[in-house]
Amino acid sequence: ELQARAIRLLSSSQGSTMDPFIHMYQLETADRQHLISAVKGLQKKDRYQEAAHLAKKMHLQPYLNFRELCTPLLLQDKLNVVEGYVSNSPELQQELVRLLDSWCHPDFNLGNLLQQYPGLQQVKHERMHPKSLSKFVTRLLDTYKIDSELCPNVKQYRALGAMKFLFYQKYGEKAMDDENWNDHISVAVGNNPWLQEQLVMMLCSYRDVTAAARWARRLKMPHDRLPSAVLWILSNQRQEDGSEEEESAMAYSSREDCYQLPVPLDQVIFIDNLADLEMHLPAMLQPGCTLGVDMEWRPSFGVLSQPRVALVQVARRDRVLLLDLPRLSEEEEEESGRQPGQRRLARATNVEPRAHVTGYDVGGDIQYLLTSYPMLKPALQQSSRVLDIAVLQKQARGATAPRTTEERGLSLLVLQTLGKALDKRQQLSEWERRPLTTAQLLYAASDAYCLLEVYDGLLQKAKAAKLSVNLEKCMVGKKVQKPRHSDPAPDDPATLPAANLTRPPESCSREPMSVRNFAVVCDSMLQGLGRYLRCLGVDVHILENIEEHRKAAEV
Repeated sequence: ELQARAIRLLSSSQGSTMDPFIHMYQLETADRQHLISAVKGLQKKDRYQEAAHLAKKMHLQPYLNFRELCTPLLLQDKLNVVEGYVSNSPELQQELVRLLDSWCHPDFNLGNLLQQYPGLQQVKHERMHPKSLSKFVTRLLDTYKIDSELCPNVKQYRALGAMKFLFYQKYGEKAMDDENWNDHISVAVGNNPWLQEQLVMMLCSYRDVTAAARWARRLKMPHDRLPSAVLWILSNQRQEDGSEEEESAMAYSSREDCYQLPVPLDQVIFIDNLADLEMHLPAMLQPGCTLGVDMEWRPSFGVLSQPRVALVQVARRDRVLLLDLPRLSEEEEEESGRQPGQRRLARATNVEPRAHVTGYDVGGDIQYLLTSYPMLKPALQQSSRVLDIAVLQKQARGATAPRTTEERGLSLLVLQTLGKALDKRQQLSEWERRPLTTAQLLYAASDAYCLLEVYDGLLQKAKAAKLSVNLEKCMVGKKVQKPRHSDPAPDDPATLPAANLTRPPESCSREPMSVRNFAVVCDSMLQGLGRYLRCLGVDVHILENIEEHRKAAEV
């Protein structure tokens, strides 16, 4: 009787007194029906947070309607409360994902849902947008290890976002050719009738009705789902006998105004089996050699499943190897099943410690590679470090021309260093498709080989500009210990540039000067230093945030 009275008081008490109440009256042993009634009483008073807390403390989740209790909390953006409520129940975790996924359906009406909770306060309407919901669902899938097949509406919304991005790349930026665009659109649309209809409507909105008709025919879409303009073209156009395939198979023409691969195409070697890997890769990894390394993977376009690294490019001065890691890893797993302990892939990719490996912004690529292929971790841990060209670029910033084009990243650096930008038309290719096209082979090889020439060019320009470059600060990965009894070769590129380009400090032979005779110009990022120097009596001019750096020279 005392517990029953305590439960009635609990329904009207403040949330902060709930835990002491439960402990004081040992409500864990109270009648379950009384506790359930208390939770429902809190719900009727719109005290959903306290109801969820009490239900979790008393382990009442199996006896309550999940959606009735947690929907108001989600509408109020109290996600942490809901996550705590479902923390120990895989079934409720899946139910939470299903609920959020249902709110991403194109026909979902938030107004109809809110009518069920007329007294609900502090509803976060902006958090109910599919963009926010899909991000939350994606995090839950990763946290709870739930299959993405459980949320078809989120996948559909992400696919629509991928389509919008592809349309912008083709019709806005004009950065994709028809072949790559068609490949990615086919993957994004799949067999989803709603996405197929959106594709045709979007093509019409971009005034490409001919392409809309071609896709409608290709997807065998019912005529009652097509716009009248598309129907008119279909009724007045003969059946295209493979014309689309012929267009996509047109010969790839390289752009003369872009960077050209210096080695012939027959020296670009595609490796898709362990025997070829063991024959070609160790021959490239000689002590003191300089390598350029890059990676490619299929663009995810925001979809739920993360693609794996599909290709690793290793470039030397005279050739380029393209490693088909998906196929190589499959062969490795097959051999490991027959002969446990065999690790041919890991052994073959164990880079010579004194090889000089270069990459661009390579730290993230290495982590992504290890995520895709954990079996390579021992080999990469024992291998030499990688010199990050992006870090070297920052050190040699004064040796390159300022940015005057829309190029970005490595393409901009190639333009500034070598005079021509990279041809990025194949960047968003379907890199897991086999065989790769000639255009893909050239792009992949160029991306790795250009690192060698950019590396040489940056060092030469930095030396000409008398800039100090510390290659040790450009390294990514495990430090390599030097042999005790052997000195590095005099022409070893891993040590020579740093020794030559890092100038020793000059001895100061000037007489001390009065602080009144000392004047400096400070960049806007050094405002704190400038103010401190002013306190010491120094004549300081601090550039404003909006002033260009040439103002310093004028001052």
